[in-house]
Amino acid sequence: MSLRRHLQPRTTDAATKPISYNADMYSKVYNFPALAATASPVIGVISLGGGIYTGDMHTYWSSIGIPTTQHPNVVIVPVSGAVNAPNVNDDGATTENALDIQILGANCASANTTILLYIAPCTFSGFFQAFNMAINNKVSVNGKLVAPTVISCSWGAPEKSYPPPDLARFNALFATAVAKGINICAATGDEGSSNGLPGLNVDFPASSPNIIACGGTTVNCPSLVYGPTTTETAWSLGGGGISAVFPAPAWQAPLKLARRATPDIAMNADPNTGINIMIGGKISVVGGTSAVAPAMAAYIARLGTDKFIIPRMYAASAAAATYAACFNDIKAGSNGAYSAKVVHDCCTGLGSLKGTPLKPLIA
Repeated sequence: MSLRRHLQPRTTDAATKPISYNADMYSKVYNFPALAATASPVIGVISLGGGIYTGDMHTYWSSIGIPTTQHPNVVIVPVSGAVNAPNVNDDGATTENALDIQILGANCASANTTILLYIAPCTFSGFFQAFNMAINNKVSVNGKLVAPTVISCSWGAPEKSYPPPDLARFNALFATAVAKGINICAATGDEGSSNGLPGLNVDFPASSPNIIACGGTTVNCPSLVYGPTTTETAWSLGGGGISAVFPAPAWQAPLKLARRATPDIAMNADPNTGINIMIGGKISVVGGTSAVAPAMAAYIARLGTDKFIIPRMYAASAAAATYAACFNDIKAGSNGAYSAKVVHDCCTGLGSLKGTPLKPLIA
């Protein structure tokens, strides 16, 4: 099985009464903290093909109320010979790029925000080189060398699709990122607990203990303020489970599992409660855990942290009072083999964010 983007276009189904949100729903519903006026976040995005229509992102951001003076600067970084080649009919790669960039810009809107889109060939080698470029190299932007402190990745494959030496090589690279204080957010997949194969399978790179694994929920919050009338359940196709490869990291010790569990957090991913984006000049509604990785990356960019936040997130969840203050506990729904339950589970992780109260405990 090859690498795949974790993107789910909506298919019309009147019975489900689908709704949709603009991309800035994440910062509103999940109460992201304000971005400091002096902050200059640099966010990396891993892309395996396609490209971006630059007019789309600016038109979209303006359409949802972001002034042009607050549009982020988007820079394309070619990797291993890849080029910006947007095509609405390229099996979703260009749509994936649009989703990632538009969510990041909508939830970390500032002229001081720089988004680096690393476009690489859709191969395991290209995937590695894109991460390596983002983690270990600086990019010249307007005469200044910059590098991301947070990276969003909406691509992956089941662990068993990788040769074991590749898993070790990728994981060592991700450990380098952690040592540098770079947070990497990766989608857990859109095929439930099976991840598209027989049995139970988790997606990599999300299953790496050096990655923030981003799972999916179904959200109904018309007011965009999370409260008593909000419903949030595990998305039936959200990826998650137990790694067959990586031991449980120390910060997951309270779960009493031998191996790494995913996801760590979850936010809206169901295409039936999907995100409006612009692709090729037209609005489409899409979902998938592909939406959650850039949303989480935008949250971390707004924190302004240079520390790997996941150990602190699990520490914040350890006490009942701080857990209730900082997370929305998802207690309903399942992704197949795993059902949502109190505090942690393998379909929604620790739950979704109460972003502003959580900030002082993890930043």
